[in-house]
Amino acid sequence: LVYGERMWDRFLEEARTAAKLDHPNIVYIHSVKEKDRFLYFVMKYIDGRSLDDLLVQTPQLPVPVAQTILVEVARAFDYAHHEGVVHRDIKPANIMIDQKGAAIVMDFGIARALGSQHFTQTGATIGTPAYMSPEQCHGSETTAASDQYSLGILAYEMLGGVTPFVGSPIELQVAHLQDIPRPITDLRPDLPLG
Repeated sequence: LVYGERMWDRFLEEARTAAKLDHPNIVYIHSVKEKDRFLYFVMKYIDGRSLDDLLVQTPQLPVPVAQTILVEVARAFDYAHHEGVVHRDIKPANIMIDQKGAAIVMDFGIARALGSQHFTQTGATIGTPAYMSPEQCHGSETTAASDQYSLGILAYEMLGGVTPFVGSPIELQVAHLQDIPRPITDLRPDLPLG
């Protein structure tokens, strides 16, 4: 928020948009508060751990576990996209697995309401480089397809144990734009092909 009023307005708009989402696989945001020029979310506590932590313990998840997580995250995105919201930063650290095993999508902090004023500067990139869609890497407009691409990266990581591309942030962005990932069956020959 140190970037000034435009970033303040953007955060406030996106926080309010995220607070309107109500889905079992999206963390519930109770309110958006402001105190002494400090904006913050008040959200439901999720008793569990991040998918990131789970992948450290088990880099290649069993296929049924990965499928369940992907289906639940996809359902969350389907709902959010129908509500006109693109997440733009899906990654294992932004997914919690609760005590019942449900996947909960967190951190809509850089989400954007489709059709809303676009606060991102032209050519600016927003997201986490290892999971960014080509349009994010290019600094272009994001759509629901951006989240779908990132979900594919997540699937690759959960099943293969690594993200499809590695390197510096710039190298990752270039890879998303022009490289083809190594076939996942090279990393995990036991995967069913059907």
